[in-house]
Amino acid sequence: MSEPLSISDLIANWRTIGEFAADVGCGYEAARKMRDRESIAPEHWANVICASEAKGIPGVTYEWLAARRVLAAQSAGEDFDAARPGSVAAGPEKIPQAGTGHLSRIEVTE
Repeated sequence: MSEPLSISDLIANWRTIGEFAADVGCGYEAARKMRDRESIAPEHWANVICASEAKGIPGVTYEWLAARRVLAAQSAGEDFDAARPGSVAAGPEKIPQAGTGHLSRIEVTE
């Protein structure tokens, strides 16, 4: 078995989308969208890596999945870095300020 060339190539190692979804621990529709978008959301990466290892599929790592995610974003015409809040490409006006958002209630003690 060789390293998959794409997300759809990776998923093709399972007999059905449903089997991939079951092994990864996501729903059928989520798995179908992963295949169609050629991108897997980071929250599924650990399970995808484990499922790939269990099937003997080489080369599926965090780096491999991240590279496919960037390629998919670029193919869709997105500026991947600029789309992420807090990235340098986003510019200072898009960087979340301290004390805002859902983490603002966390107290840091020294």
